[in-house]
Amino acid sequence: MNEEGYLSLLTNIIDKYVVGYFTNYSLDDQGFDSIRIDSPSLSRDLRDSLFEVDPLHSDLSYVAVDGSSRSVISSSGIISIASVAASSKTKPVIGVFPSFGSLKLPLRKPFLAVAPALNEKRNVLDPYLYSADHVMTFSLSGEPLTAIQGPEQIECELRTILETEAISTLRNNPLVIVDGPLFPHLKSLRSSSVERIMSLRAEAVSKDTVGVVKRISNSSLLKESLSGDDRTSFMSMFKIDPSRAISDEVILQNLVRFHLSPPYKPYAFGPIKVRTGNYSFYAYYLMVPLHRYLQKFSLLRVEMLRESEDLLRTLTAIPMSNDGIPQPIALADRIAKEITAGIYKLLVYKVQRLGLGVSFESRIEVV
Repeated sequence: MNEEGYLSLLTNIIDKYVVGYFTNYSLDDQGFDSIRIDSPSLSRDLRDSLFEVDPLHSDLSYVAVDGSSRSVISSSGIISIASVAASSKTKPVIGVFPSFGSLKLPLRKPFLAVAPALNEKRNVLDPYLYSADHVMTFSLSGEPLTAIQGPEQIECELRTILETEAISTLRNNPLVIVDGPLFPHLKSLRSSSVERIMSLRAEAVSKDTVGVVKRISNSSLLKESLSGDDRTSFMSMFKIDPSRAISDEVILQNLVRFHLSPPYKPYAFGPIKVRTGNYSFYAYYLMVPLHRYLQKFSLLRVEMLRESEDLLRTLTAIPMSNDGIPQPIALADRIAKEITAGIYKLLVYKVQRLGLGVSFESRIEVV
């Protein structure tokens, strides 16, 4: 679909729903990296759980995938927007969806979701939109979307479905790096929707797909795995009490502070076997120095379907951004946000054409 097609689609939606005072909402900085865990446990002897990772520089091709989402909230309902981007080792941008140019990901999933505030005739979409590839009006649970569900639920479902479809499309690459967990905790969705999405995600990921969780300040996976006898042994071996740590990040910072010395080299802790619902995977914690002699590290949680130090070695060899994020993930993240912002600007453009821009411009402008 070209830019003119997007404008036509947005026109039909805005004419129906954007008639009241609305604000902008974004899930980009929400808790997308938290997961539901069931009794995680170390998969090897504690003495072997902390180990050095030798970066593996190879010709292996890899692809990074990330998505972005935003919502416009009006008195007549919610319009949610999502996009996804992919970056590779050889090309900064290998594809985006939705696309305004030639760099397209061949996806056939909605990037727009519309949830009316009232279930009245004036809030019903034109019939052709119900079957449109680009608009979601029903949840995977089978229920029609309504504003009562809130932007968190609508955005979460829209974005996760789109990211999962992108992962499935790119799964034949030697390595697919996903921004976030392999199996995200969809706590805002109905159980029927969660089961369907998790099933789709299980089909999409392969043994060569890794999830990289950047924000571990709210993660407790490592802390929970170090319980019982493992906690006692960990305290004896590393002189750190994991039960006193407020997050996994604190445990790793103490490992770096007290047990690693310059010149710093990459280290990993794990693997931890994790079960979430009917699905299981392995998690490693990666500590990558951003400077050989300064105590500045990138702390990441890496998830995969199998135990593989080779995948860790390959991931460690990928250059890091200034924020301590693998560069292809950082680039895919930025591109996805730009695409979402571009669609949002189309919304603003149409609102201004309707004569609402002067009244609402200061409340909805993209910053």
